[in-house]
This record gives sequence, structure tokens and C-alpha cells, in this order.
Amino acid sequence: MEYPKLTPRFICEKVSSLSDIKLIKRPWDRFRPDISPWWLVPSTDILYYKYAKFYFNWGKNKQEVINCGLYVEKGLGESLTPVYSSKQARNLIMNKDWDWHKIVEAINELNKDQWLWLNLFICTELSSTINKSIADPVKEVYTNFLKPLETLIGNI
Repeated sequence: MEYPKLTPRFICEKVSSLSDIKLIKRPWDRFRPDISPWWLVPSTDILYYKYAKFYFNWGKNKQEVINCGLYVEKGLGESLTPVYSSKQARNLIMNKDWDWHKIVEAINELNKDQWLWLNLFICTELSSTINKSIADPVKEVYTNFLKPLETLIGNI
């Protein structure tokens, strides 16, 4: 089976179609979507800093590897509110509804074995290489790597 060229955009679209939850496709650079990193966000909000999201991008200096993983932004502390007071800048201030707090809380509840798994997961799986010899590599990565994280995003 001839498979289309794997790009962050293609993988984002494919994972979106496989997902059980509604995820909105967002390019990092809307003017160059074919070469841009892509996110799948669990919200239609235009500003989506506060949400945990799936991330797809080319490997470092190569277009042979695609990195994919969970992307969670921390935001700026509330003490910076006076400095970041414009309407647009206020969206960078982290408040209680940011997913960052929920991720940290979930991590704090892990036991020793789960910590070991999380450490291995962060160190290895976030740099998953798409293996083009698999019949449907995107589905393989989704099923084995992203699907478990989808549950986390859906519950946050």
C-alpha cells in the first residue's frame, strides 16, 4: 500500500479522525500549514494556551522523523497581572482553569511504579519515530501512544 507523505499536518488530520473526543486542528503557523507544527486542541477557543493538547512536529533538523506528544503550557504567574494588563496579554496569565494545575495534581498522585512509567514515557515516547514499514503508521502511533493520552485530555 502506497502511503501519503507523512507530515505533521497529515498526522494531525488522521489522529483527529481516529479520536473518540472532539479535537480541533490548529497549525502553529497558519500561513505555512504544510511545514508548520500542528496541535489537536480539546476546545474551539481561539486562544488555547490553557489546554493540554496533542503536538506534532518534525524532528530536530530533519523531515524524516515526526515528534508527537502531549503539550501542556504553564503560563505566567498571577503576580505578573499588573505588567501584562492588556486584553491579549491577560490570556497569558495562568489561573485556576488552566490544565497545567490538573496535570501537576495528577502527577503528584502517582505512586513509585507510575513515576517510573511516566519518566520512561516522557524520555522515550515523546520522540516517537513514525515507522513507514508499518501498514498504517499513524494508526499504530495513535493506538499505542496517543489514545491513552486522549483519555487524560478528555478528563481534564
